[in-house]
Amino acid sequence: NFQVTVYGNWTNYGTIGFNQRTGLVLFSGTTSTQVINTTGGEDFFNWRIAKTAAQPMVQMNSDVRVAQVLNLNTTAAILDLNGNMLTLLNASVGAIASNSTFGTTRHIRSERTDNASRVRWAIGTTTGAHLVPFGTATAYIPFTFDLLSGDAGSVTMATYGTPPDNMPLPVTPTLVTALPSGYGLLPDNAEATVDRFWQIDVTGTPNTLLTFGYMASELPSAPLADPLSLRAQRYNSTVPFWEDQLESVGAGSYFATANNVSAFGPFTLTHVLSPLPVELLRFDAMADNSLVRLDWIIASELNNDHYEILRSRDGMAYESVTTVPEANRNSRIAPSTVPRGLA
Repeated sequence: NFQVTVYGNWTNYGTIGFNQRTGLVLFSGTTSTQVINTTGGEDFFNWRIAKTAAQPMVQMNSDVRVAQVLNLNTTAAILDLNGNMLTLLNASVGAIASNSTFGTTRHIRSERTDNASRVRWAIGTTTGAHLVPFGTATAYIPFTFDLLSGDAGSVTMATYGTPPDNMPLPVTPTLVTALPSGYGLLPDNAEATVDRFWQIDVTGTPNTLLTFGYMASELPSAPLADPLSLRAQRYNSTVPFWEDQLESVGAGSYFATANNVSAFGPFTLTHVLSPLPVELLRFDAMADNSLVRLDWIIASELNNDHYEILRSRDGMAYESVTTVPEANRNSRIAPSTVPRGLA
């Protein structure tokens, strides 16, 4: 029930080897990265990290559960999840705290392309802005899960940055198969997408406000490098496709906030002028005397004014035939006809 101050590594044989009761464990080594290595994970009641700016890292080589408060304290305190799970059992928005401001020397580091470095927060029905102070070696990129209503259950959050080509796409726990383009003749939407993905999963049915932070260097390519124009999009793995851009309630340098989010999974941010595009559920072409009848059904469309019908003799050079006005979401487009003879 008192304080244990650790100046070296924390090595244990299992959760029964240390009884945290209601005490505080303080990691305060100043000469090197401190490591937690415990078979089966470790349980702390209150856990505080308070180190120097020169060696601010505590690295998790096993899962850790915190019953009350994780405090990233004083000059420097970086917690590297290192492919493991940090579980917060306290639903309060203050379960992650600091006596100073979070930033590049006080944050939680995820940054694993397999999304194995995760924060799981047992939020339940506790409303409010639950801030996860994610960061990298050069930037502070916080994520906020603001529960508006409902029961979130346990919320699992992870993020990682990518090169400008947005590779690798998320594979686990949800497979993302494409990042299609809706802008010009780009082969994919990487030039209009931030160089970062988020994986957000819940066990409940909440309605939320989500705020995604990213690095300035992760902005899309010019002329789409405008932080005020970025919107969140979610990948629907059931269909699969990227859904419409979510309702925005704010964007700036360098964050974007989405309102009324009730479905979860992989997320990214795309420019409002180039969302991940209309998704087709079906496209049919049928000969009709000297014409070709085209019918299609869409799953969704966003910022779409019309459809342009193109034709080509060789699959490389295309010419415009006609245009069809946009349709309401999940409705069938009126059939269009084009001259036969050109596929």
